Amino acid sequence: MPKVLRDIMFKIVADSPGLVHKLHIPGFYIAEKVLTLWIMDAPAGYVSRYKAFTSVQYPIIESKIRTRMASLLTVIVAARSLMEQCKDIMDDDESEPSLYGHQPVVMVPSFVPVGLPSNKKKRKQK
Repeated sequence: MPKVLRDIMFKIVADSPGLVHKLHIPGFYIAEKVLTLWIMDAPAGYVSRYKAFTSVQYPIIESKIRTRMASLLTVIVAARSLMEQCKDIMDDDESEPSLYGHQPVVMVPSFVPVGLPSNKKKRKQK
């Protein structure tokens, strides 16, 4: 989850480097009956900070729907609010695009391709 959130931020910051310290990227981790909200930001330089909130369980038993659904919806509404703030920050960004077609590198991506597979056939060893 942290690498995915960092790469989402990397793609946004690649176009608008001035946003690197302003954005808070939310993400959900869903496992079995549990939902966890994660938030990633970059407080300074290349450093990324991840925060996981308390996990919330899905309501499975009918008698628990009222109590568990309220906490689940609270987490979802909080994430939606963060997403809307993130969108507003990106919409208000007035950074100029580079004349040369590339921006300075502000963050390093998490997933870096190692190389393309070779099309050469390997010899069989005897």
